[in-house]
Amino acid sequence: HCAGMVCLRLDDVLFCADHLLATTNPRLTPSHLEPHNGLELYLASLDRVAAEAGIRLGLAGHEAPMADIYARIAAIRESHMSRLAQLSELCRQPRTILELAAQVYPEMRQPGQLLLAIQAIAARVEYLEQQGVLSATGMAWRTTPILV
Repeated sequence: HCAGMVCLRLDDVLFCADHLLATTNPRLTPSHLEPHNGLELYLASLDRVAAEAGIRLGLAGHEAPMADIYARIAAIRESHMSRLAQLSELCRQPRTILELAAQVYPEMRQPGQLLLAIQAIAARVEYLEQQGVLSATGMAWRTTPILV
């Protein structure tokens, strides 16, 4: 989920740092803000890990060990697909990244939480744009700073 992140395999154990977490989805940032990041690259890297057969245990940098990384990868992917569908629906009307973050993550109101929500929404909007699902009008979301 960030530049330089690696997963290491030792026999049937995957040391996955923050790439896979037992209960939360790793932080996302749009690739245009952080090179080698973004949802498109993250999903591709999940596919590479999922293609590794025979992993019995995943050990992350945080949270509990994962006995079934393949199920966890499927759950992470489904979570992102669900959010992408939600954003596609919300973007039928013009919205800013901040408006989308407030709608999708209404519980995240503290500045640090709001920043994470804005980054996650921006990464997903960037992905939808890369897939041709939507376009950012005037690219304002890429150039206008959001102050919280």
